[in-house]
Amino acid sequence: MSSLSRSTARKPSKMAVKPVLKPAPIAEMSEAERKALKARFMVVVGMTLGCIVLAFIGMIGSVNLHQWWGMPLFVLAMIGGFGSQIVFIVGLVRANRSGGA
Repeated sequence: MSSLSRSTARKPSKMAVKPVLKPAPIAEMSEAERKALKARFMVVVGMTLGCIVLAFIGMIGSVNLHQWWGMPLFVLAMIGGFGSQIVFIVGLVRANRSGGA
């Protein structure tokens, strides 16, 4: 008997029933918390856009104009852009755990 015919001849095993995990209830945000979160988000958006512009200038300075300052500017702009988003996300997690800003 081949392995294919043996596997089709077997009865399907009963699947183990896993308990359903219910998500934790979400607390409503106050208007002040909502405004603070929106302000922080706008700061992060502005910093990210500024870092994108600086990274683009650094890329052009390094590749097209062959300037020494292009690559360090590009690297610092990338670190700054990603860093600002990481700080924002960590702040969101911390505010969520402590129950507010």
